[in-house]
Amino acid sequence: MVSASFLCGLATAPWPILKTILQFYTTGTTYTKSDPEFKNSLRCNVRFALMSHMADYATQHDFQSFARPIDHQQLEPPLNQEPSLGEPVADKDNLTWVSRPEGAKKAILFFHGGGYAMPLVIEMVQGILALRYVLASRDDYAIALLDYSVTAFDKTYPTQIHEATDAYKKLADLGYDVVMHGDSAGGNLALAVARFFSYPDEARAHFSQYRQFSWSFDAPAPQQLVLISPWVQPSKAPQPTPAIDHSGDLSPRKADMGNWYLGSEKYSDVWPFVDFEHTNYEEHWAQVPAFNGSGSALLTYGERELLRQGQESFIKKNCKNVTVRMQKGGFHDTMFSVETRHLGTPEDIVTGKHKTKWGYSQVASYLDATATQQ
Repeated sequence: MVSASFLCGLATAPWPILKTILQFYTTGTTYTKSDPEFKNSLRCNVRFALMSHMADYATQHDFQSFARPIDHQQLEPPLNQEPSLGEPVADKDNLTWVSRPEGAKKAILFFHGGGYAMPLVIEMVQGILALRYVLASRDDYAIALLDYSVTAFDKTYPTQIHEATDAYKKLADLGYDVVMHGDSAGGNLALAVARFFSYPDEARAHFSQYRQFSWSFDAPAPQQLVLISPWVQPSKAPQPTPAIDHSGDLSPRKADMGNWYLGSEKYSDVWPFVDFEHTNYEEHWAQVPAFNGSGSALLTYGERELLRQGQESFIKKNCKNVTVRMQKGGFHDTMFSVETRHLGTPEDIVTGKHKTKWGYSQVASYLDATATQQ
């Protein structure tokens, strides 16, 4: 059952859809004017406009309607024939392999986006599997994904951090050098895990109070991070960037989703592991290898995304050793919200034709360059 607000959004959806169709064939849409991904696809424009419209109407439990068991056979051949696809990692039902090349020394651990409310869907699985096929170093990387609990089912802080740290440790215990890869809320989760293992005393002092979970603080700190449009201020409404047109973006417009994530927790008690824009390098990131120069990190974001101001504040204060790339004209999380939905045929994906897409090309260049980095 969906909310009255969600039904209201559906009832009013024909107008933005019609507007987008008319603009596509006449003046151009807000999307075609900025991002080449939209120029030749009416479907892509309509989908993005609809998602942007419905974001104003969806309530916390409305996201339950997107929950489906992940069936990897929904992927078309040859994608669903990838060895190890869907197999559990170390008997963890919510942590599964996407790809597991024999002899790989590194494992990409993927945390999906969706404001901590959106469940994992098959398109996200295809999106991270597609990354394998643009890597020249593909056999150096295993890929695993975590189907973490979401707020749509009333799972709140620190449930997701517990599941993510447990997944990270499972891969580390298997001998992998773990590269955390997160988009949007997944980027927030990756940052929390990075701080958790880089500041074990702080993590122990804070998280040990949550006795419903069994915590482990002794895994090596992550050396590498890939952050795609990271959500660095979940509990605060984003502020527009002056002189930037944010119309049509998918960024959370309010603090609702962040508040769902916090649940009954007080912001003042949890912010160092949630609100990363509020952090500073000396106290919160100097011991994180991916940030202090002993490791490495890639952070990408879009010129037109509403989260930009918070991201750039975080970057200015904390990312002096991080590779930062801004997509000209880009929207929030375009790699997974746009590019993964516009990959072509399964044969196109396997041959890596999407390597020319901005998001995939940035991540592939970074991972290929650091494939042998310890």
